[in-house]
Amino acid sequence: VEHSYRVPASVPVPVPAPGAPTGLSLTAGNGQVAVSWTAVPGATRYTVYYSTSPITSLTASGVTAVRNLTNPSTTVTGLTNGTQVFFRVTVTTAGGESAASTQASATPQVPAPGVPTGLSLTPGNARVVVSWTAVSGATSYLVYISTAPITNINASGVRRVDVSGSTSYTATGLNNGTTYFVVVTATNAGGESAPSTPASATPQAPPAGTAGISGRLTFDLVPITIRGLDYSNITQAPIRGVLVEAVNASGTVLASTRSDSSGNYSLSVAPNTEVRIRVSAHMQQTDASGPRWDVKVTDNTNSDALYTFQGSLSSSGTGTSTRNLNADSGWVPSGTSGSYANTRVAGPFAILSFTWDALQKFVTVDADMNLPALEYRWSTRNRRATPRNLTDGALGGKSFYRPSERVIYLLGRENEDTEEYDQSVVIHEFAHHFTSTMSRDNSPGGVWTNRFRLDMRLAFSEGFANALGAIISDDPIYRDSSGSGQASAGGYNNETNPTNSLLDANRIGWYHSKSVAAIIYDIYDDASTADNDSLNLGLPPIYNTLISNGFKNNRYYTSIYLFANQLLNHVPAANRATTQTGLNALLSRQNIAGRGDNGAGETNGGGLPTSARVLPVYKSLSTATSPITICSVNDAGIRNRLGNYSFVEVSFAESGSHTLTMTSVAASTGTQPWISWLPYRGDARVFSTRQWTTEPRSWTSRPRNFQAGVPLVLEAADFRNINTSGSDSCFSLSVVKNP
Repeated sequence: VEHSYRVPASVPVPVPAPGAPTGLSLTAGNGQVAVSWTAVPGATRYTVYYSTSPITSLTASGVTAVRNLTNPSTTVTGLTNGTQVFFRVTVTTAGGESAASTQASATPQVPAPGVPTGLSLTPGNARVVVSWTAVSGATSYLVYISTAPITNINASGVRRVDVSGSTSYTATGLNNGTTYFVVVTATNAGGESAPSTPASATPQAPPAGTAGISGRLTFDLVPITIRGLDYSNITQAPIRGVLVEAVNASGTVLASTRSDSSGNYSLSVAPNTEVRIRVSAHMQQTDASGPRWDVKVTDNTNSDALYTFQGSLSSSGTGTSTRNLNADSGWVPSGTSGSYANTRVAGPFAILSFTWDALQKFVTVDADMNLPALEYRWSTRNRRATPRNLTDGALGGKSFYRPSERVIYLLGRENEDTEEYDQSVVIHEFAHHFTSTMSRDNSPGGVWTNRFRLDMRLAFSEGFANALGAIISDDPIYRDSSGSGQASAGGYNNETNPTNSLLDANRIGWYHSKSVAAIIYDIYDDASTADNDSLNLGLPPIYNTLISNGFKNNRYYTSIYLFANQLLNHVPAANRATTQTGLNALLSRQNIAGRGDNGAGETNGGGLPTSARVLPVYKSLSTATSPITICSVNDAGIRNRLGNYSFVEVSFAESGSHTLTMTSVAASTGTQPWISWLPYRGDARVFSTRQWTTEPRSWTSRPRNFQAGVPLVLEAADFRNINTSGSDSCFSLSVVKNP
């Protein structure tokens, strides 16, 4: 018997709407507010609503919604510091969207400034000149003075002075012979910093039979904008750390000193003596302990004479006198424009000022830094003219660093290209001096632009130099003034990922200076900035990586790979995993897939038609795999471009004498094998080589002793591709152990 049954239709059970989220918590930051709340079971998404007015309706004008959040927290950015912001949160479950949470508000605010550094006291007659290094983000400073050591700035007997618009203060009316103690704090809308390291000084009357002369030295600082040099907003900036001399009418030096970090100086001479103050563009610190440097600016079109300027000749009198001096820019306005109608006295001191900023930033990391001597050669006649004639000012191209002499040549010709006020350019060239003398620079050098796919060593050298300019100024924009009236400015933003039409996905990478600059600046900068990178390591790990033995003595050539991998050794062990994650994100964003000192695993060949010949970054050669094929290609250009060189790591199964041979695989006799390798430390001798041949097709090395387990890293090329012309060519490279 068959039976049939009717199955009743299921009746849906209504899901109730969720309750409003609770536990709303806000943490204000710099232009942002971190928002969190208690997680709701069954939540599919959350929505955060915010407004600068109390939120009475979620759909009211001015209310912004951040939707589709899956976690019970988020950070709302792009807010205006000092403006109160109101927040409410809803949750959505299967039952729909809840009512809004209880309202809460927070006010984003700039963080309190950092602690002032570089506190310097210069005692005088019944006075002490207090100076310090400017603090980024500070709007004013508080100077605290007492005749007792200051352990509490609010203690009785501590006098407070508010200083705005300056990084120096002169305390007068003091008692000679009494020691005064000073600390300084920085302030802004976010609050007051902690006090600086204390300093003390004891004012004294001039020695019997002498007269005191003191004052402040400044120079005309012309700011640079996106439209070039802005002569309408010239300010007077301090001339810091330079040689100051009191000289008589015949130029004999009667007394000398150095200006302090605010441009102040003080010295004593015989009373009633005709004397003038002479200021030299020579910044030197050679104390037995602490940091040391020796930097000067000379005129290459005037027998490399040191730049100086001086005040008028007048009597020293019998007491204490003040003589302030300012180095004039030489600019004379005329209508809406103007010209350098007067001597450009300020130029050399602007160059030194930017260098001072770099040195002070380095000293915060390395208190005993010893920078080898550096000379800037700048002239108002220096121009890009060819052929090169340095004594006439023809530089043959852009400003450049000459490592063999430790000299930087800077352009200076009006209405063409002047560099003295271009901090980005000055520090770019300073960076080359730093890496050449205190770190390591394997760059092949040569002409390049930001649009080229470069040899990885040149890309790293120039990319780091661009990034350092941004690091020293705490401004990601690279600016370079030029043109008529210096009214044009080229440049770019180191903070911006370089993926515009000129730098497409095939152009960014391990071979591009902009990619390198973006990575290094992102390692340094505040993680809350516009690019949203996760790292904020500051300068210490960058500086310490570059001066480390792991970087300087590494067997691989300098590159972004070597730098990024060695950087991990200079962050706290507890932070290495998160740093590695952040670094990987930065590298990947620049289409850099390789990792480790040697870029193992790289897949980005720069979009060249011969990409397979460019990768891997380092080819492997041993007696077991010999020979291998390597190529020198010119698809990206010649001399210093991606693919001109092949990089090879040679390993040895046995110690002893070996011979290398490089032979063209083509029948053509036009190729010129060229090979070079880094210093080899496998035996008692440390040697390096650079050899090439004018003979076609083949080159064989002299027998050399190599040690098992100690690889040799070399570069090889068709000499034509790194000289004046060339074509794609491949070679067989072999290594054999000699009997």
